[in-house]
Amino acid sequence: MVAAYVWQPPPPGAAKAVCPEAPSGVLALSRMVAVPRTERLLRHVSKPLRTQMRRGIDRGRWPVLITFSDEGQGHNGHVYKCSGWDKTVRSRHSYYMDEEGRRASSYSNGKYGGRALLFGGYTWLQRWEHWTCARGAALKHMEAAGWRRVPVTGRVWRSGSQAYTWVHDRENDFGAKVG
Repeated sequence: MVAAYVWQPPPPGAAKAVCPEAPSGVLALSRMVAVPRTERLLRHVSKPLRTQMRRGIDRGRWPVLITFSDEGQGHNGHVYKCSGWDKTVRSRHSYYMDEEGRRASSYSNGKYGGRALLFGGYTWLQRWEHWTCARGAALKHMEAAGWRRVPVTGRVWRSGSQAYTWVHDRENDFGAKVG
C-alpha cells in the first residue's frame, strides 16, 4: 500500500466552472492519503495516481479530472504536477477550526454535533485539472465514447427540472446496441 485516493463528482457549481459544456463529465479527486515516505517502497505517490487515472477511471465518461492543493496545509501540488495535471485557478478561502485546533467545515458550523467553530483565517487553494480532450470538447468526447444523457422517467429535481442520468451504449454478443 502506498496511497489511497477517493474520487467523487464535485459540487455542481465547481463542475460548471471547470467544464460548462459538460459539468457531469467532471470527476474530483476529493481525498488523497499517502503512507509516510519512510514506510513505503515507492518514492513517489504520483506513480499509482497516474496508473489509476489511466486504468481505473473511465476517461470516456470522465474526461475532466479536478483536485485542489491547500497551501495553508503546506501542500504545493507536487504530486499533481508529477502526474501530469495543469495548474489553473488559485483562490483565497476562509477556514474554520474546532476547539482542539483542527480544521472543520464551515458548512456544519453549529448544525451538527453541537460544536461551535472559530474563524481560523485564510488559505490559498490551487485548482489542478487533467483533461483527456481539448477544453470545450468534453461533451463530444463523452458521446464519442458511447455515453449519452437520458431522462429518468418520473423524476424531477427540486427546481422542477427533469432529472437525467448517463448510460453507456454497449454492444451485446450479437452486435445489437443495449443501454
